Amino acid sequence: MEILGTNPGGCAVIREELSGWLGSLGRYSPQSKDGTDRAFYCAMRDGAPHDYQRKTTGSIHLDAAAGSLLSAVQPDRVLEIKLPTADGLMQRFMPLMMREARGYQDKVGVDDVKALLQPVRDRLAAIPPVMQRDPYGQLVPIPYKLTAEGAELYQKFADDMRLVARMPDPSREFGECLNKLGPMWLSFALLFHLIETEGGESVSFAVAQRADAIIREFFIPHAHQFYDLLGGGSSVHGARSVATAILRCPKDEIVLRDVVHRCRAMRGKDRNAQVQLMQKFETFGWLTRLDRYGTAHPRWRRTAGLVERFAEELKREEAARAAMTAAIKADASAKRKAASAG
Repeated sequence: MEILGTNPGGCAVIREELSGWLGSLGRYSPQSKDGTDRAFYCAMRDGAPHDYQRKTTGSIHLDAAAGSLLSAVQPDRVLEIKLPTADGLMQRFMPLMMREARGYQDKVGVDDVKALLQPVRDRLAAIPPVMQRDPYGQLVPIPYKLTAEGAELYQKFADDMRLVARMPDPSREFGECLNKLGPMWLSFALLFHLIETEGGESVSFAVAQRADAIIREFFIPHAHQFYDLLGGGSSVHGARSVATAILRCPKDEIVLRDVVHRCRAMRGKDRNAQVQLMQKFETFGWLTRLDRYGTAHPRWRRTAGLVERFAEELKREEAARAAMTAAIKADASAKRKAASAG
């Protein structure tokens, strides 16, 4: 609290192990209960004003209780520790699934990256808020606004998140995570706007598109993989199969049967479950719905450039599929020869 009180712009906490941070919650609370700490960290996501009362040192007023937490945890430990999902604390994080670790090697250019980011950080910290008086005569910051096209894009994002959040796959917690991404979408739009412009109250449509893309194409797939891991890891394989089928469709305009025909994971599911799987790829930014929800024959448009972007991965997927088919045929041929010889 004291640190936030002297840093109105917020602060960041960096912990090497997420389990250590979770274990510290409630350490100074009566009976070591962590409910108060967890509620405070949930509120930090919004950066709202906060008052903290203490008997000995007096009260602390925070104009903006804003902070970030950066930590890491091994996938195996995720399943062992009790993650705080019941009150939505974990769903306020943005999980990133790292690739398999490789041997250590020196990287050239790390200092260049720091030199590039530091002036951006300093410039953002130095931007003064533009103030105005509200109807009660108090000074408040003038809000930044999206353009009409940007507001429509954000509304589409919010509608997509509400729709897909109802799905049980991969988990209820994943749906809650999607429902909390709206403020993060707006935060990225504002961040990009402040980095790329000298100010101005209007956030351009191009900036809103970049915010939409990074949430849909980067953060949501990582979150899906993370919550699938918490649920046992049964959902990612099916999603990968649907993704391959979407990429293999010969045309950018896709109907449901095009994907069902090319994806074994879709077969045997009822139509509603099939449509829900496709809607998940709307949230990933892969597809755009071309008709109204609830129509008998839904149609989607595949995002331009998607096949080219995943061409190498699709090639590896098809090579692995061909190798597996060849291995199965070779095994079957060997068994037939053994049976005939016997």
